[in-house]
Amino acid sequence: MNKTSEKTDTVMARTPEINSAGARPGCGEKLLEINNLTVAFNKNGRRGVVLDDISIKIPRGKIIGLVGESGCGKTVLGSSIIGLLPERGSEISSGEINFYKSAGERENLLNLNYHGMKKYRGSKISMIFQEPMSSLNPVYTIGSQIDETIKNKNRDLSGAEIAGRSIEMLSKVGMPDPARVYSMYPHQLSGGMRQRVVIAIALANNPDLIIADEPTTALDITVSEQILFLLYTIRDNFNSSIILITHDLSVVANVCDEIYVMYRGSIVECGGSREVFSSPKNPYTIGLMEALPEFGAHKRPLHVIKGNVPSIFTKIEGCKFKDRCARASQICECAPPVKFSSDTHYYRCHF
Repeated sequence: MNKTSEKTDTVMARTPEINSAGARPGCGEKLLEINNLTVAFNKNGRRGVVLDDISIKIPRGKIIGLVGESGCGKTVLGSSIIGLLPERGSEISSGEINFYKSAGERENLLNLNYHGMKKYRGSKISMIFQEPMSSLNPVYTIGSQIDETIKNKNRDLSGAEIAGRSIEMLSKVGMPDPARVYSMYPHQLSGGMRQRVVIAIALANNPDLIIADEPTTALDITVSEQILFLLYTIRDNFNSSIILITHDLSVVANVCDEIYVMYRGSIVECGGSREVFSSPKNPYTIGLMEALPEFGAHKRPLHVIKGNVPSIFTKIEGCKFKDRCARASQICECAPPVKFSSDTHYYRCHF
């Protein structure tokens, strides 16, 4: 057994086994499909490609992990889906983001204007942003911030009905004494409680797709496990699809059904969670696996991937990972082909 397999087995063994989703109505149907999406940022006369010909499929009722180092484009992809790219400096040069409202009926979100996209935000697609400490407005009560989200999509509800639904949402995300928390301010809550509030806001209108951007950032390991288990429970109870954005492979080990590994704006490997963890193919994925700390005593030094993710303004010919890859050779000056190790597992590499 090689080092990667050993560490994979260790991570899978110590992560709660919550990846055994049963049959749910509509589970597996196509919900969102991204085709050949290219996004660039322009700064001081320079153009940098952040997302390079990205294609992803999100089935209904599944948790999809989006993994990679900081600077690989994960958050930009999430922001592109929900239409929150900065108006100045960003450019979507090609691609489609098709949302399937029903079987056979789809709409390209990139064709919608502000008001058209507003109909999707909160009701069809919602986002859990990074840093729960700063995601909430400190001058408004918890209740008023959840109320606002519900009211925007339910104009016919009375104030008492909205408040009741907000308290109900706090209860559904496991908030202790939700009626009391409803009247509190963000600074009166712990980090884990604030993250539950952020999740309650995202769930307020029962969206079909939830984009969770580093939902466990700045939380200790115990609270992190609680939040991840909460996301899993939400998937089952609401039949929502979840895109889980993270740089930590151990986070997605048993939570995600499928994993997309991103590097510098490209998908370098994709497959079922078990397939990718048990048999990683791309050298970058293998490097991430080997960098996972071992459980228990450290028998050998922690593996490090040399260097850093190149700037989006740095032009690279061929494989984007070649300058950091131990296996790089002359052939890597050419763009790597897509290879399939199974019908559901593909990767980009010459080797």
